[in-house]
Amino acid sequence: LAPTRLTNLDGGEGGKATHTITFPLPPWEYVRLCAFIEECLSATVQASDVWLEDFKQAQGYEFFTDVLLALEVDPFTANYVDAVLETVSQLVYVGKEPISTSQMNSPYYAPGPVLTAPGASDTSNTVRNLAAFQVLQNYFLKSRDVGGQFRLKVLDCLLAIYAADYSNFVLLQQLHTLAHFLEAFHTFPLPVQDGILRVLVFVGTVVHSIPFQELSALSLLLMQDDRSDEPPPFTTVLLVYQTVNKLVNFEPKYKKIFQEAGLLLMLMNLLKDHFAVFLHHQSSLILLSHGNFHYELIAATEGGANGSCGGTGSDKRSAVVKTILAKEWTPLSEEDLKNRVACFTVVMDTLSLLLDGVEENVNIF
Repeated sequence: LAPTRLTNLDGGEGGKATHTITFPLPPWEYVRLCAFIEECLSATVQASDVWLEDFKQAQGYEFFTDVLLALEVDPFTANYVDAVLETVSQLVYVGKEPISTSQMNSPYYAPGPVLTAPGASDTSNTVRNLAAFQVLQNYFLKSRDVGGQFRLKVLDCLLAIYAADYSNFVLLQQLHTLAHFLEAFHTFPLPVQDGILRVLVFVGTVVHSIPFQELSALSLLLMQDDRSDEPPPFTTVLLVYQTVNKLVNFEPKYKKIFQEAGLLLMLMNLLKDHFAVFLHHQSSLILLSHGNFHYELIAATEGGANGSCGGTGSDKRSAVVKTILAKEWTPLSEEDLKNRVACFTVVMDTLSLLLDGVEENVNIF
C-alpha cells in the first residue's frame, strides 16, 4: 500500500512554502490509531492526567490535525474524516476536571440555570479539553475543502458540543472560535458562511449567551474594502440581515447590543457609500447629454444654502455634493446598479430593525 502524503501550503511574505508530510501506514490505520489514543486517554485520565499531558507535549493534537488534512485530500480517504472528527469530539470531554468559568470575564455573561442543557444532570458533557477542541478549530481554518463539505461537518461538531451542555460555549469562548471564523468569512463558500452564522444564532437564542465579540466580528463583515473601494458582497449583507433579524426578534435588547458592537456605524457608512454611488451614477448619465450639470447642481445647492431655508444644514449638504461631484465617475453597468439597489434595500431593512423603538440608536443615526 502506498504511504499517505499530505502537502501543506503555508503562506508567507515571500509567497507559499510547500512541504510534504508522509504517513507510512494506510489511512484507515490512522483512523484506528486516533480512536485507540482517545480510548487510552479516557481510561487513564481519572487516575492520572500524566498521559494527557505527555500527549500534549508530544504534539499529539497537531497529529490529529495533520491526519484530518491528509484524509480530505483523496476522495477515497475522505470517507474517514467523519470518524476522526467524531474521535476528536469525544476527546473534548476527556480531562481531569471541567474547565472553570472563572477564566471568563465577559460583561455579557451572567451564569444561571439557562446555561444548563436539558437533561444534563452531571458534568460528563462539560468540556474538559481545550486542546482537543482547538483541533476542530484549526482544521476548519486550514482545510483546503473547496466545496465546504468538511467544514460543514466541523460546524455540526461544534453545534453538538455547544448543545451537550450550554455552559460549553462560555467555557470555550477564550479560543474565540466563531470570531476567527468570521475574520476569514469571505474566503469560505456560501454554505459554510451560512453555517457559521447558524451556529452564532444558536448561541444567541438557544444557549442564551450573548456573544459580543462575535457580534463585533459580524459587524466588520460590512466594512468596505479599502484597497478596492468595493462594498461587501450582496450575499454577505443579506446573511448579516438574516442573522440580525433572528436575534432581534428573539430578544429586542440585541438592538442596543448590535449598536455597541459597531453594526449601526457600519450600516451608516454603507448607506453613505450607496448614496454617493447613486448620485455619481445619476450625474454621469446627465453629463452625457448636458455637460454643465455639475456646475448647475453646485450652483443650485449654493443657492439653497443662501436662501430662506439656508443655514448650517444647507451648507453641509452643499459641501457634501461638491465633494462627491469632485470625482470623475462613469455610469454603473446595469448589473452593478441592480446589485447596488438590492444591497441598499437590505441595508435599509437592517437599519429599520435596529432603529425601531430604540431612541438611542435613532439619535446616533
